[in-house]
Amino acid sequence: MATHDYVIANGTGAAVRSDLNGALAAIVSNNSSATQPATMYAYQWWADTTAGLLKIRNSANSAWVTLFELDGTLVASDISLGAGTVGAPSLFFTGDSNTGLFSPGADTVALVTGGTNRVHVTSGGLVGIGTTLPSNQLTVGANGLSSITLDWTGDNAAKATFSANHSTGEVRIGATNNSGTYFTTLYSNNNEAVRIDSSRRLLVGTSTDQGTSILQVQGEAGAATAAGVLYLRRGLTTAQIGANVDADLGKVQFGANDGTVAAHIQCLSDATWGSTSDCPGRLVFSTTADGASSPTERMRITSGGQVLINRTSVVSGFNSTLSLDYTTGTQYGFTLRNTAASTFGAIVFVNSSNSLVGEISVSTTATAYNTSSDYRLKENVTPVPDGITRLQQLKPSRFNFISDPDKTVDGFIAHEAQAVVPECVTGEKDAVDDDGNPKYQGIDQSKLVPLLTAALQEAIAKIEALETRLSALEAA
Repeated sequence: MATHDYVIANGTGAAVRSDLNGALAAIVSNNSSATQPATMYAYQWWADTTAGLLKIRNSANSAWVTLFELDGTLVASDISLGAGTVGAPSLFFTGDSNTGLFSPGADTVALVTGGTNRVHVTSGGLVGIGTTLPSNQLTVGANGLSSITLDWTGDNAAKATFSANHSTGEVRIGATNNSGTYFTTLYSNNNEAVRIDSSRRLLVGTSTDQGTSILQVQGEAGAATAAGVLYLRRGLTTAQIGANVDADLGKVQFGANDGTVAAHIQCLSDATWGSTSDCPGRLVFSTTADGASSPTERMRITSGGQVLINRTSVVSGFNSTLSLDYTTGTQYGFTLRNTAASTFGAIVFVNSSNSLVGEISVSTTATAYNTSSDYRLKENVTPVPDGITRLQQLKPSRFNFISDPDKTVDGFIAHEAQAVVPECVTGEKDAVDDDGNPKYQGIDQSKLVPLLTAALQEAIAKIEALETRLSALEAA
């Protein structure tokens, strides 16, 4: 190792020769030394043995420029290249001058192959693959289909793919395990939230399918709200819905893949919405009739819990829980079928104390209309008095109803029968509702049977007494 000032001083032959040898030694060793040469020149070499670097003096002879490490490693930070172009990158490979690295602009670098920009890194750190205008930290662009594939080394079957079709707007996310089974999963808070399994079932909140349904929603295990919930919402706030009665809040449709709709279940606002604690809604069930192309409402459940079948409002004057319209062409309005071998209560009537007060029971051969009559429910039991006298006060009549003028029937006028047997009639004579509409009376003619029976028993007793007297007279 040697350095030299490269000035040959005058002297004897031996001294000059020694000085020349020192200069030559410094030249051949690139001024190798642990410290920089005492005398320095522009473009002078220095093998810095302390730092292990090969350096050259700059043109102004004011500083050293590091080129290589002494073991041959390139110190890239100290190498300056021209910007280059996409067709002629400044850093390329021997025999392939249009593949390499160039700078499209200030603080920007690009990787090209075959004269085409493949990877573009902007001054802001945005990376574009297949595009020179990245809009995110990583943007993948292509004419048609863009995709990213994660392929595990040594396992060609297992891979993940993310792709987007610019023409159709289609986005695909998928993965295949090492057995070739395809599935997709999305995670939230480091837990699996959504999975599309190999059978294309959408599983939310679970990774295990139960059954064959395409959509399965499961609540969080162990959570207070563990039930699976499917929430359909309108894109408006409660205040925005406001007076918009009949606002469509959500719908489930059923049909074929060509757009036909065979039926749907729909939720609508049922009245004005005032606040988040005042948001009445109704459910509507609709089906498409044979020969029709769109659904028609068949049943609704109102915000008040009323069930309406084949109609959209309660029957005027009757605030019923269940309202059903008999449809022309339908043979029966309501059917109850007994499939058991014994009698059962088809319809039962219960009071507020949960006690049975009546029923319609059906056997395999007959129907019975029953009202509660057990002796254990009664007190102050006495015979019916004056059966014949009271019976004679009844006024059986023949008449027709105004709505059916061609049909004459036998019966009673309600208020006339009420005067004799009050319990057989409901309502009051000439009553009207708050709007002045008539509230018509009704009669349960079965309530006349006890009076008819008492009168008949009295008549039989009189007949038997007369027969006894007649027999005595005939015998005398």
